[in-house]
Formats: sequence, C-alpha cells, structure tokens
Amino acid sequence: MLYQILACGSNGKSQLGIGNNEDQNQLQVVKFAGFDTLLVNKPVAILCGGNHTIILMENGDAYSSGDNSYGQCGLVGVEYVSEFTKIPGSGWVTGSCGWEFSILINKHNEIFACGYGMKGELGLGVETKQCGLTKVNYTVPNGVRIMEIKSSLNHSVMKMSNGQLVGWGNCRKGQLGRQNIMPDSKKLQPVIWEPRTLDFGIDISQPLEFAVGRDFTIIHFLASHQAQMFGKSFELEHVSNGSALKSMWSSVHFLVLNDERSSIKSFGNNSHGQHIPATPIEIERYEIGSEHGIILTPKNEVFAWGWGEHGNCGIHKRNDQEVTFDYLNPIYHGQNQVVLLGCGCATTWVVIRVE
Repeated sequence: MLYQILACGSNGKSQLGIGNNEDQNQLQVVKFAGFDTLLVNKPVAILCGGNHTIILMENGDAYSSGDNSYGQCGLVGVEYVSEFTKIPGSGWVTGSCGWEFSILINKHNEIFACGYGMKGELGLGVETKQCGLTKVNYTVPNGVRIMEIKSSLNHSVMKMSNGQLVGWGNCRKGQLGRQNIMPDSKKLQPVIWEPRTLDFGIDISQPLEFAVGRDFTIIHFLASHQAQMFGKSFELEHVSNGSALKSMWSSVHFLVLNDERSSIKSFGNNSHGQHIPATPIEIERYEIGSEHGIILTPKNEVFAWGWGEHGNCGIHKRNDQEVTFDYLNPIYHGQNQVVLLGCGCATTWVVIRVE
C-alpha cells in the first residue's frame, strides 16, 4: 500500500510541510525531505503544535516540519524546515505537541521532550526551559505502560495502563488536579515541573477517557457517561452513549452513538462556530483542532467547521470574508480512501491510501 498526506490551513512557519510558508485554503500534498510524497509506511498519528507538526509512522519513525527555533521539531542545527524531515531515533509509538514543545514516547516506555517551556512544559525540572530532544527523568513502574498522552498549550497528561493519570506543566487554574496545593496555603502552585501522578480527588479506577483544553482537563467516565472538568470550566450536560471525547482550546465534544446515526454534542465556547452545526450527515470519525473540527463520513467525504481564519476549513461559500464556518464545509471527496484525520492550531490533515 502507498499513502499520501494532504494539508491546509496556517502555514506561517512552514508547519504544513509543503515547501513554502503560505497559508492554504485547499488541501495540498505534503512533502518529505529526501524522498517522494508517496509513503510506504502508514502514518498513524499527526501531532500538532503552535507552528510545528510531527508525523508518526507505523514503523516507528517520526518526521517533523515547521518552526524549530527552540528545537521543538526534534532537529538539530536548523531554525525551521519546510518539508517533513526525519527526527533522530526510532521506535516512536506516541506523542503530543504543545505551543512550543513536543513530547515523544518510544516502545521502551521512555519519554523524550524538546522545545521551549517556561511553565514546566518539558517535564525536565525547573532548571531546564529549553532543550533539544532529551530523555525525561521519569521511570514507569514495572508492568505499566503509557497508553496515551495529550498536550494543550502548556500542560500534558498521560494515561497509564494501571488507570493512573500522570501530568506536568502549567497548573495555575487547577487543570492538573488538587495535589499541587502549596503546603500551609490554599493557593495553587503555578507549575508542576516534572511528571507526577495526578490527584483529581475522584475515583479514576473505572474506565475513562480524557482530553485537555487551553486551561482545563476533562475526564469522562465511560460507564456512567459523567464528565468532570478541572481548571477553567463551563457547564456540561449528561451525554448518554457519548464517547470519543475531544477538546478544542475552549470547548469539548462527544461522539454520540445511537441506532440511526452518529452525531456530535458540543459544549463551551461557540464564538466562531466551534459547536458542530446540526446536520443529518452520518459521522464515521472526527478530529478536533484548536478552534475547528473535521468529520469523515461513510461516503469517504471530509467536512470542516469552526474557526477557519487561516484556510483550515477550506474555501468559504460566502463572499463577506467571514472566518466562522457555522456549517459543514466540504474539503475532500475523492476515490482514494481516507485512513487518518488530523487537526491542529488552525491546520487540517487528511491521509489517503493511494492504490
């Protein structure tokens, strides 16, 4: 099988990896330094930072493009790259990106950080606020594995196979739980500088999913369908049959399964159409960016909605130069099967299988 990656949206630091730094309002073919745009290895994850992007491959390789001013692309000796370039090392299985930092985790359960973080984003202690790709001093207990990691602008949370949540970074709003209250004080510590097990004051032994927003962490219990926010919060409703929790910077979204068709339920900020418009379209899967989202339908169509200031939601149907897409805007419909979606800070990604 051969694969190809398409991207559109914000590109001021070449984070789309298309060879230039111009914003795009139509999907463009992503380039890789040193070889063709057709990929033998299947892309399995697209990690999006403020102005940089990392793509993880099925074979454990990782590639990055965009702003590398602080080393956040995991590369050495370059300020930025305009085509995806291989990151040193192999065996990468998961990771995440924040505003100016990246976290990569390998098959040996080791955590690596790179980039810039004045609020503990790197997890490397108070003395390290900028670095190239560096191993984080955190030992995962025997028999435990890191299942997933999610990062927002400046905090990160990992879910472990034993049910625990581990995190670090900015916690001024309480987005990393209650364990960061300073001794003999009711004030919250502003930063957690190294990974630690988080205490949210609730029982997290039951099956759950989580997401992180600009100033919050949300935990959703799959059995009871109850969700709880930590940090900056807004009103939530009970979501029956909700799953696939995802978060924009200022809103959260659930995929709701029913007998007729899947739909998405949105909560939080809707100033630029972040809540998905009501639609009869069936949803197969979806992804969420900073303030926009995309869906894939069973007909192999991709639609976008939300804040499309940089072209990340495609070409607007209106002529008033609005950046709010309060309707589902088609951005891809082709014969090649869509195998992966990605959303970032005003960027949109579609991976197709090329026969």
